[in-house]
Amino acid sequence: MENLGSWHVRFTLSGGLGGLRKTVELSSMGRLILEDHKRKERVTVDVAGEEMAKIAGLLAVTVQLQPVGQNPACADCYNYLLDIHMDHRDFSFQANDLNLEKSGLVDLVKALLDLQQRVAPT
Repeated sequence: MENLGSWHVRFTLSGGLGGLRKTVELSSMGRLILEDHKRKERVTVDVAGEEMAKIAGLLAVTVQLQPVGQNPACADCYNYLLDIHMDHRDFSFQANDLNLEKSGLVDLVKALLDLQQRVAPT
C-alpha cells in the first residue's frame, strides 16, 4: 500500500434509546483514544502496524466518497459521524442506521467499532 502521509480520524457514535456517546480517535502515528462520554471514561493505547494499514486503506477509500447529505429521521437510531484529516484536507461524513449501508461508510465504521470493542474497558 502507498504511504498516505499523516492522517487523523475522529469517529463519534451517538444516539440510540440509551443516549450513547462514544468517540474513537486514531492518528497515523498509531495513537488511539477512546472516550465514553456517558461513563466519563477515557483510554489511550497504541495500535499495531497491521491494524493501522487496514484503517489507512479504508480512510483512503472513504475520502473519495460523496457525502450522503442529511440523515433520515430516526429517534432510536445510532448516528455515525466521521471527521477525517488527510492530505492537508478535512472531510466529514455522517450516517445513521437507516442509511449506513448506502453511505459507503460501513467498512470503516465496522473497523473502528471493532477496534473500540477490543480495546475499551468492559
